Amino acid sequence: MYNSFDNPGLVKVLTFLQTHNTEYLSGQDLSDVLKISRVAVWKHIKKIQELGYTVESKQKLGYKLTSNSDELFPWEITSGLKTKVIGQQSYYFDSIDSMESKADIHSSSLVTSRCI
Repeated sequence: MYNSFDNPGLVKVLTFLQTHNTEYLSGQDLSDVLKISRVAVWKHIKKIQELGYTVESKQKLGYKLTSNSDELFPWEITSGLKTKVIGQQSYYFDSIDSMESKADIHSSSLVTSRCI
């Protein structure tokens, strides 16, 4: 399961790559701009690739996003929303047994955390 709020580091790296997709960005540059370690950048790049995004990696140049994933992930949905609460939490499941059971679980947690 992926959601729109659990992994801000991955989303920061991905968003930065998407907005600078015409150029290579070094791990050090990403680290400096995003205020995360180079190891964290590398781990996020690997995860981004596992999710189906194509990231070119060239020694001495860095990383470049060349294509997006075929999947629609929660952070791609919420990034364009202008709302403060409604729709800011979205979820992605590879497969689920019942949408109704997942909706019940998430709606009850929203009520207890006063997000509704």
